[in-house]
Amino acid sequence: KYRGQGKGKLLMQFTEKNIKKLGGHKIYLHTREEWDAVGFYKSLGYAVTAKLPNHFLNLKWLVMTKYL
Repeated sequence: KYRGQGKGKLLMQFTEKNIKKLGGHKIYLHTREEWDAVGFYKSLGYAVTAKLPNHFLNLKWLVMTKYL
């Protein structure tokens, strides 16, 4: 229902801007390998930096990273 409206992108841009203001230079996040979120984060400049095959609940997770 809410996908494609740009709200997630705005939220991520706001978050990145504020992390940078606070002196942060990198963001790490975890997402499930099967989720549509992977493509969303890649479109924002995040890259897969690790695969966690038996992470939480023995599911496949990814670590994604972006330098600010």
